Parts: sequence; C-alpha cells; structure tokens
Amino acid sequence: MWYANALVDPDDPEDLFPRDFIVSLDRPNGYMGVSDFFDPTTVYEDLAKDDYSLSEIAHIRRVEHSLGADDEDLKEALRSYVLAGGLKLFRQAIDPNRYKAEHFKHHTMLVHTSQRTGEHLSLAERLEKIWNRCAFNGPHGREELSELWDRDHAKVSAAIGNEANPKSFSELIPYLSDAIKRIEKGPRILLIVNSEKSEAPDFSAAPVWKIVVGGNKLSRGYTIEGLTVSYYRRVAGTADTLMQMGRWFGFRPGYQDLVRVFLGVKEGRRGDTDLVALFKEVCFLEEQFRDEIKRYVRRPGEHRITPKEIPPMISAAGSLPPTARNKMFNAALVSKNFGGQWSMLTLAAIKPAAINENVKTLKSLLGVAQPLGRQVLGGTSSEGSRINAEVLSYQVTTSQLLAFLNNYRWLETDYQYPERPADAGLQLEFLEKHNHGITSWLIIAPQRQSSFGPPLEIAGVANFAVKNRRRLEGRGFQVFGEPTHRTIAKFLAVIESENSKLVVPNALTQSWQDPHRGICLLYPVRERETDEVSIGFELLFPKNNLKFDVNFTVLRPAQAGSIAVQVPQSK
Repeated sequence: MWYANALVDPDDPEDLFPRDFIVSLDRPNGYMGVSDFFDPTTVYEDLAKDDYSLSEIAHIRRVEHSLGADDEDLKEALRSYVLAGGLKLFRQAIDPNRYKAEHFKHHTMLVHTSQRTGEHLSLAERLEKIWNRCAFNGPHGREELSELWDRDHAKVSAAIGNEANPKSFSELIPYLSDAIKRIEKGPRILLIVNSEKSEAPDFSAAPVWKIVVGGNKLSRGYTIEGLTVSYYRRVAGTADTLMQMGRWFGFRPGYQDLVRVFLGVKEGRRGDTDLVALFKEVCFLEEQFRDEIKRYVRRPGEHRITPKEIPPMISAAGSLPPTARNKMFNAALVSKNFGGQWSMLTLAAIKPAAINENVKTLKSLLGVAQPLGRQVLGGTSSEGSRINAEVLSYQVTTSQLLAFLNNYRWLETDYQYPERPADAGLQLEFLEKHNHGITSWLIIAPQRQSSFGPPLEIAGVANFAVKNRRRLEGRGFQVFGEPTHRTIAKFLAVIESENSKLVVPNALTQSWQDPHRGICLLYPVRERETDEVSIGFELLFPKNNLKFDVNFTVLRPAQAGSIAVQVPQSK
C-alpha cells in the first residue's frame, strides 16, 4: 500500500478511496520484502561486512562513484547479472521439477539513474560499450566472473539459502555461455522504456533476457518480470515515489539468493544523499504504518477504524514528505495507546544552541536519577549468539522523564521550541493523562570501548562514550540505536519479539526484568569527531491493560463532516 492511496480525498466521487474498511495484508510466502534486503533500524557502519547472513550485506551493493565515473560499478552489476543468469540455467538443468521453467523464463536487469528521457539513450550506449569491454566469453571476462563467484555469490548463497549451486566455477561455464547468448540475442542487449520509446518487452509473448533502461515509466504500475539485478541512482522527492521505484521487492522463486541491488550512497548535487539510508527510512515509516493499521483495525468485537480515520496515522517525521500531493486533514490524533511500542524519533536539533540545551536537559534528568552503576547486560539470544552490552544505567520516575521530554529540542527547520513531532506530543499526552501502569523508567546508556571524539562529560554524573551517527542530508539522524540493545530492552520490559530474543539472560538482566518499567536507550552521538554532542534516545513503552484506542479531534469545526480537507501543498 502506498501512502497516496490513503491520502486521496475521500469525498471526491471520482476517487477510488475505500469507504467501508481498510486492511494491511499479511506478507505472502515467498515474497521478498523489506526485511529480505535490510533492517531499517540499523546502519551500515554497525554491520559485520563479512556476515552474508545479514540481508543488507547479502543483497545491497553500495555505489560511491559519481554518475559518469561509475564504470566499475556498472561492470560489477553486469557481471552479477550474467552470473545470476548462468546459475538460473544451471539450477533448471539439474532439477527441472524444483526449478520450474515458468519461474526462470525471464531474466532481467533494471538500470534507473534519471527520469530524463534524453539521458536514457546516452546511458544505453554507454552500457553497450561497457558490456563489450567486459568480454564475458574471453579469458579475462571469465576470470572476473570466477572472482565474483568466489567473493560474492558463493558466499551469499551458502549463507542465506539452500538452492542448488555448482561445486566449482568450472561447472558453471557452459551455462554462463548460454546465458550470454540469450542476453545478446537480437539487435541489442538492452531495451529503453520511457515515454518516447516503444521498446517495452511483452513478457507474455516470449522469454525476455534483457537489460531494461528507463525512468518514470518504470516507476509506477510496470512489472519487470524476472528482475534479478537493479542499478538505481535516482533521487526522489517524496516517500511514496521512492518506494514505488524500489522494484526489487516481489516474488523470486528459486533465485532469492541471486538478487542484487546497486544503490548510490553519494547522490544529489552535494553528494550527500544516501539512497540506502533513505530507503530504510521510508520502509521503516511504512512498516510502522502497516503495524498501526493491524493494531487498530484487527480488534475482534470492537468498532473498526474507518478508512477516513487512517490518514492522521501516517508519520511525516522522516526526511521525505509522504506524497507529492499532501493534505491537511480535518482530523488529528489527540491520544493513542503506546503500550508495547518503540519510539525511535531522530529529528534532533542541529543548531549549537539547541544542541547544548539538550545536553543541559539530560544533565538535569540524570542529576535527579537513581544511579545503578556500570553494568553488563545481556545473555544468549534465540539465534545462539552472545549478546553483551556494557552500560551506564539509571532509574527515574515518569514525571522526571516527562520533564526531559518536555524540554527536549527538535530539528529547528521543522519545529520551533516548544513545538515537537506529532508522535512526541502523543507520547507526552499518554504518559501524563493515561493509566498506563508504568511505575518507573530505566535509562540505559550503552558504552563503547572508545568514544568517537571526546566523551560527553556531565559533571557530577559520568563521562559517556559518544557514538558516530550520520544525519540524512542535514536533517534527522539515520538511526540512534542498535538491534542488540533493543533485544535486551525488550527482555527487560517483558515484550515478546518476532525476531531475535534473549532466551538465556545473565543474572543481572534477569533480576532487572520488570513488565511495568519503561526503557530509555540513551545515545550521545556526533557526525564528526569535532562536532558538538547531540543527545539521541529511543523509548520502549511496556504493555498495559488499556484498550488500543486512538482518539481524534476536528481541526475545522465548520467542516466536521469531512475528515480530510485538501489544501495547497506547503512549501
């Protein structure tokens, strides 16, 4: 579901807005979704680069060269495409019952670097030249394919799947030759698909083994069958546009381990747009939106929230607006039950004065907190790995945490103090006015072996190691926390996890478990070692016995019968 579907005017008779119900469908078996490509709550710097069981390491390839200077990246993408084609043919040949012909009929690669049709022709000509220089059928070309097999595909396939693979690269050579013939069949190795070209393939007519080059026409409603390798470098201005251009989500029966996505991480005029980070942010917001729908719509025996009430739930806290034709809604959330939920708001202040105010606010909080000392929390996870975190920890009351949240400064371009993100305001309302059952809060500040730049010194309290974190294009930070810390926090708050769980905690962690205590993960961070320290945090609200209700207020009383009111897009 794209945001635009929920943001259309429900009172427009020409629109297809659903009036009676709205449902977030469960993920079907075999579908490659967000979690198959990356964890939106992690950053690349925290990942073990040789752990191919991690979805991001397995499937995402980061492109750092500028457009026009990325020949080597394009060569790598083309080699991945050829190698994947050979592996598909190998699998189908040795086990046709398992690897169905209809699943391997098409084998395609997508190259999308610009929406401008004029650039597609020059890119196509450049791709053909690079293809010829790769000389895949020659000794050097095969050597490069062999090296890629050893370095990449063999390791990924062994780590994340149980698909059939050759015992050695030499077994693959005849199938690679066949794959190259299929790709080179016809006048060109590629097809241009845009508003000025009519080369769009007919996937129902014959097998398509081609590279597809295009722009906007590939963004919405166009399915590329057999898509295995994507090379994407286009910067989008809205969240739903970016998601709709992420064509790599879908069903890949028998070849999930072969899917590769090449994404630019130094895009835009200033070279500071990281498309991997933007996709993570957008995917995280959409996953949250889906969870909200499931949480409030699937309530047996209770009143269902109607589609008209869904738009105010859409988070606009990220770096991209939800959709190009954004709306002002005549309904706003005024209360919400956060029980069992995470809060990971990252739009922290960026100006020195506000950054310093946040440090002072933290000092005030820790100054009245009960210190619990420096400890090691963790144990053994459900995956059998050891999870340990050395932490500085404190306990505070809800009223003390509220003072911190009320005085916290957010990103100045969006919020002039005391303004705050909508979710932050709802959290304050929840903690102040509802019988949530939270008796106290545990503040956990994970400590690194070495601080990134000077540590944060809070006189009379402690010195805190600082973590390296990047902002998204000068806006909010990409992420503050780490998955292992969240795993520990969920155990402490007695919240079940669908992913990694702490199943054998150490003695201290076990003794600190409390279903009525909230968790605040505290992260002093900076982008550069010489920067001022920004105060980042994540909150985990324990479960409660309140109903999972949301309550709305009408912003325009004269139009109380219309939940959504369209207004001109803000600048």
